[in-house]
Amino acid sequence: MQIITSTIQIDGGVTMRALADKSSLKRKNLILDQRKIDRAKEILGAATETEAIHLALDEVHELARFREETETGLRDLLGHGGFSDHFTSSTR
Repeated sequence: MQIITSTIQIDGGVTMRALADKSSLKRKNLILDQRKIDRAKEILGAATETEAIHLALDEVHELARFREETETGLRDLLGHGGFSDHFTSSTR
């Protein structure tokens, strides 16, 4: 198994690392919005479009993990009476 890595540094000094198992890489023919790719490249500091897409997909996975942790934490907090939801609609 060959691992391809790419390390970049974003403006704020945050270092990101994209990892890909070369055996899982597949060539794709996609129709994508070039402006979104260019923006992702800029934001992520990626050298290539492929690197930008890999990093963006990694960020999607991290966002999903963050959401899960946040939702779990809020559920736990609500379950222990440590949080009052003052924004719940009274029409529910």
